[in-house]
Amino acid sequence: MDKVFRSGVSTGLVLFILFCYTIGIIPLFFVSFSWFGVFLILMCSTLCYFNIRFLYTCRYIISGTKLTVVFSVIYHQRIDIMKIARITPTRTLLSAPAASIDRLRIYMSNGNEAIVSPKDKNGFINELIGINPDIVLEGFR
Repeated sequence: MDKVFRSGVSTGLVLFILFCYTIGIIPLFFVSFSWFGVFLILMCSTLCYFNIRFLYTCRYIISGTKLTVVFSVIYHQRIDIMKIARITPTRTLLSAPAASIDRLRIYMSNGNEAIVSPKDKNGFINELIGINPDIVLEGFR
């Protein structure tokens, strides 16, 4: 049976997206009324909504000995859990299928890495270690 872990979503990231869109539409409130301005405000609000909603599509699926990282329809990565060598906590801002700044860096024995941000980090790690007890945890308290 598949075990699904949703990504945590940073409040700061959501506020940053809202801030960026707000800054973009503020000038429209200081010009005289126009339907084009109303259209731009509606378009910006819609884009803002979908960008924030997009963050909540990130999930991590454990099925057998495979970990599948899914970020909407644009990103799918399959990781063999038996090839995971170690896991460390990280707060990197590198682009990754992780909607939170509180992340985990997964190192594979072949030299590849993945960055994830499951909401239930302890459950996620315990599930991985249950499948591959050779995984080394570094930097955890």
